Amino acid sequence: MDRSFLSKPEVVQASRQFVCIRLATYESFEEAQVLRGIFLGGSGQVENTTFALLSPDGKTPLVYSGRSPDFAFVNSQQMADTMGRIARHFGGRSSGELPTVVNLRLAVNVAACDGLPVVELVSEDPAQLRNWQSRLAAVAWEPALLGKAVYCLERRQVSKPGLVVLAPGKFGQDSQQIGWLDPDSATLGSDLLRLLAGYHAAEKNAHEHIFEGKRKGVFWQTQIPVTDPH
Repeated sequence: MDRSFLSKPEVVQASRQFVCIRLATYESFEEAQVLRGIFLGGSGQVENTTFALLSPDGKTPLVYSGRSPDFAFVNSQQMADTMGRIARHFGGRSSGELPTVVNLRLAVNVAACDGLPVVELVSEDPAQLRNWQSRLAAVAWEPALLGKAVYCLERRQVSKPGLVVLAPGKFGQDSQQIGWLDPDSATLGSDLLRLLAGYHAAEKNAHEHIFEGKRKGVFWQTQIPVTDPH
């Protein structure tokens, strides 16, 4: 799905006018309830992937929904053209919000799958977190930083609140700190870019990775039962 549609330059450019939501399938009961109203596969249950383009109310499908974009489009250019027409109709614009994963546990797992580092904002002060979130959002959408990290917010007590850059473990179940930054720094964008540039994900072969995970007994416990028969 990524290679045929979502990573194509024309689709990436068109997506700037949309609020893009990456599903945390089987990690949220509330999300699963929403997905049931968008698409159910042959099993009648929520499947591992779901694709939809929705109106601003977040409820009305604007194209045919399914497991992937190829349920609605024949190629990425058709998808980009359709997104452009929809954006012009609704007056779409970039939201500018920080794209976050719901918690650190899931962020590390997603980052391991994508070969990306994790950027975590952590503090026990909710007002401080909100302020830092706004500051980080302002730099996260800069062209040089687009798609370079998975972001999350964590409200908890730590000895040194701030921005932590983490390298996810091979199987997405642990991580190692590779840097710390002050979110109030005037050079936050350039400092973050420097830290992220030093991260290099190990190459993975899917077959070998799965075999090694099974051999080592690696298991990911989802928050709700997996219902996709595939």
